[in-house]
Amino acid sequence: MKKFPSIAPGQAKGRPTRPQHAPFGPRSWTAVALGLALVVPLGGCSWWLRITEVSGSVKVDGQPAGGVQLVFDPLDTSRPRALARTAADGSFQLGRQGPGDRSGAAAGTYIVRVTSDNDGGDGFRIPPEYNVRSTLEFDVVPGQANVFEIDVTTKPVDP
Repeated sequence: MKKFPSIAPGQAKGRPTRPQHAPFGPRSWTAVALGLALVVPLGGCSWWLRITEVSGSVKVDGQPAGGVQLVFDPLDTSRPRALARTAADGSFQLGRQGPGDRSGAAAGTYIVRVTSDNDGGDGFRIPPEYNVRSTLEFDVVPGQANVFEIDVTTKPVDP
């Protein structure tokens, strides 16, 4: 009886076999990663693509307030908060906490909190309705100038 060498199915005699790839090999994962890189920015995670410059000024009782801190807390908690400190003339340019190097804030609605390192030290104290119980709300809109003038009143208003 003559013995024949064993040949794998689909393999012709004398031809090398082609290696079979695993269903999710390196090429497959590269395609998946590229696909996600194209799709994710179109979803809800793309707030960082819409960073908008925000500036303005702060006055306390009608006077420019230097050294005042501003915290822009987003109503949408998936967005980062934005921070600023006023210059001596009360002006500010908003920065933010989060990825990237652009200053400004993501589009959306913010509660703005005004604080001072030395409440009362410069002759004024920031009332709670501008701070811990802030009623200041601003919308940051992409594609337009976002300049906010914040007027803090520390004196009681006459009825």
